[in-house]
Amino acid sequence: MSTLALVLFATACGFTTAGLLSSVHRLALGEAETRPVGLSFASPPAMAWSLLICALAGPYLALALAWPSWRRGDLAGRHLLALAAVCAVWSFCSGVFVIEAGLMIGHLVA
Repeated sequence: MSTLALVLFATACGFTTAGLLSSVHRLALGEAETRPVGLSFASPPAMAWSLLICALAGPYLALALAWPSWRRGDLAGRHLLALAAVCAVWSFCSGVFVIEAGLMIGHLVA
């Protein structure tokens, strides 16, 4: 595979993980998609889960909250593009983490 294909694959894996984790979190809490995601720092397990949500689901959540603002005209297009670029880099980094974690788990199980 070419380097560009690997970068795009890792970015897609990261953004897909972000969307799935965000959806699982919202389903578990019974939250609507139109509200910001609810995070809790009341106990150590809740804090760990909230930090995981922020770290891995952040790119999806950031774009999901910014898109309606851009559609209403509250957010300039260049700011949305800048956010999309940051989310792409963030998705790449989390995608590399998810792929590496999957490979390590695969080696441990095999």
